[in-house]
Amino acid sequence: MSELIDLSNPKESAVLDLLALAIAADGQVDAREIAYAADRLQELLGYPEKSEAFVTELGQKIGSSIRRLKEEGADVFMQSAVANFETTEEREMVFALCAALGCVDGSLALGEAEFLCQLRVLLGMNEAQVLCGMVAITSQLQQQKHCCK
Repeated sequence: MSELIDLSNPKESAVLDLLALAIAADGQVDAREIAYAADRLQELLGYPEKSEAFVTELGQKIGSSIRRLKEEGADVFMQSAVANFETTEEREMVFALCAALGCVDGSLALGEAEFLCQLRVLLGMNEAQVLCGMVAITSQLQQQKHCCK
């Protein structure tokens, strides 16, 4: 089977690493979070339809990233990933994606909130940027009925 997710691009690899951090932040890997991440990534990459093979492959790659995270330590892992995002738009996009993952299961656990606070600081985002992003995320999740009923 050919790979659907190509991690030879450092930016794409960094997005996946931050998604792994976001998913693991509450100490649980939730299938809903993997499915949500797959949906968003398929949209960003321009896939015309949903692909179960993509979801399966993403789950495997996130599992691999989580194992690396445990070996390297969260701080080093996060700093390495964040260094790949140079523009404000890239930083806001990756923060919004990670923040949305935190809400998919219906609540934001303490570990997820702490991760997002640390990510915001490393990305150099101010609180106003984060609040605007969270409003957009909440609206999107309500429309998709993932959480925040």
